[in-house]
Amino acid sequence: EPGMHRFVWPIRHEGTRGTWSDGIWAPPGDYRVVLTVDGRRLEQPLRIEPDPRVQLPLSTYAEQFALANEIDALHRTLSKAVADSDALLEKTSDEALRTRIRDIAGPPFSFGAITTQNVPPSRTTLRFIVNKLEGLLEAVDGSDAAPSPDAPTRWAMLQTDANRALAAWKEIARPYLAAN
Repeated sequence: EPGMHRFVWPIRHEGTRGTWSDGIWAPPGDYRVVLTVDGRRLEQPLRIEPDPRVQLPLSTYAEQFALANEIDALHRTLSKAVADSDALLEKTSDEALRTRIRDIAGPPFSFGAITTQNVPPSRTTLRFIVNKLEGLLEAVDGSDAAPSPDAPTRWAMLQTDANRALAAWKEIARPYLAAN
């Protein structure tokens, strides 16, 4: 019909968020869409325009995207460490090692599962940091504004905690994962 029409296509970059979200928003810019069917490659240019209702400079979209990518990369690394810790926990019967793994990776928990008998996990465990990264990534990538002033501070703190937790994990996991 005649008149103004609007189509919204939520284009996101692939990332680790696929397990709990849809990926990082693609910032405005020029892209190429590639479709390969039965060995035939079709290409078409695509321009992503900013939402006209949101008045942000392109540099803000770039800032959001850069920080979201950094957070997502650390999330990917920590998620792999959590998966590896779960696998090693399944394989070993050594109780001392099992305790160390739980101390570093943290117990599996789900939303609403924390009670007075089930105290929250340590703030320095891999799982806790993954959870906090997910919240920060949602705040950075899900906003129609520049990252808040506290986002870089939270990011720096989470990086520090993540690096410590990863170093502790690698220290105990290296001999066991190398053997497999």
